[in-house]
Amino acid sequence: MNTKPARAWNRLDNAAKIFPPTTSRRDPKVFRFSCRLTEEVDPEILQKALDATIHNFPVFRCILKNGAFWYYLEESAQRPLVLEETAPPCSTMFKYSRKLLFQTLYFRQRISLEVYHALTDGTGAMQFFKELVCRYLSLRHPEAAGDADFSFSDYDASFAQRENDSFDHYYDKKNKQRNPGDPPAFQLRGVKNPEGVMTILEGVAPSRELLRAAKEKGVTATVLLASILLRNIAGEMRVADRKKPVILNIPVNLRNYFDSQSARNFFSLIPTGMAFPHGPRPIGEILPVVKEQFAQRLTLEYLQNRLDDLEDLEHNPMSRIVPLPLKDLAIRAAYRISERSSTAALSNMGVVTLPETLLPYIEYFDVMTSTPKLQLCVCSCGGVTSMCFSSAFRSPDVPRRFFRTLADLGVPITVITNRGEEEQP
Repeated sequence: MNTKPARAWNRLDNAAKIFPPTTSRRDPKVFRFSCRLTEEVDPEILQKALDATIHNFPVFRCILKNGAFWYYLEESAQRPLVLEETAPPCSTMFKYSRKLLFQTLYFRQRISLEVYHALTDGTGAMQFFKELVCRYLSLRHPEAAGDADFSFSDYDASFAQRENDSFDHYYDKKNKQRNPGDPPAFQLRGVKNPEGVMTILEGVAPSRELLRAAKEKGVTATVLLASILLRNIAGEMRVADRKKPVILNIPVNLRNYFDSQSARNFFSLIPTGMAFPHGPRPIGEILPVVKEQFAQRLTLEYLQNRLDDLEDLEHNPMSRIVPLPLKDLAIRAAYRISERSSTAALSNMGVVTLPETLLPYIEYFDVMTSTPKLQLCVCSCGGVTSMCFSSAFRSPDVPRRFFRTLADLGVPITVITNRGEEEQP
């Protein structure tokens, strides 16, 4: 009798459970890392690098399946293949595709990794992408790899640590403290792009100049960028809109607060924002408000309360026996309600560290994500900071004003549009 060997599977982590029910053509829940090189990409070498990288990240070799009560990830024997990029960024829908939940793309001088958010978060994907880029460049330029001690990345977690569900690991069912709820937020209006298409505006700046501008204001770069974005969004408000605050969702890497090296999702969101009852306020009035909110919410207590609040729902005995179609309806309804409490989002991935010998072959890294609203994603590498706006709206007014504000602070910005054209703010 022929029997197929049982395939390994994992439940979706807590953060991932929201993505399959809320995936749509308008928001496919896909994010993307890219690395622009100083030379054309060799797809054959990139494929060799991908074959080696996937071996160290078994959680990436999974497909999404739906059971009677929950979605889950099942191990797949599919070999991931490098593809030449042809579709708009972050437009791929992975839900129910029976395909791997990521893809590796190349176009001219650019290597890109697109990932369905149910698989992992930005930190987990960045670890994969860093190793992929390092392996590619070491194969393309063996002289840059140096001796046998050359390390492809600084990510040395074991397979068990990479596959760990850290939400479940750190859930404290005895904790009954909860953070206060958020009020309804101002929602951007305007003509939206067709489904599957985003307006993308990217600004590239010297990291040292951005850090200088932030230091002069006495804040971090993230606080500075969040404050500028709040002010520029306030400029879009009608008088009738000013009764609602502008609120940004800020993704937070929980690995910085809990001992975890998981390659799966392990992030949370904190809100930051303020009301503008009389229109846009000077940046000097916004900065201390945002700085104080960050100080209050980037704490272990605040993040633990949020983690436990979300995990409570999953550990409720009644929720476990509700069939998946009913769970989908409930999650979609809850998601629509939660979306009312945010205007836009800002995600700062921080500094991408790579071996010094590889930096001469890299121009910069960037990151973007699909969104039904407006999102700014930031990352730095080799002294260059990329700030990439993705938007469901046709108008690029908010991003353009954002880059002009940075330029007024003395930060030189090169702006790149959807069409790859460069312009000054």
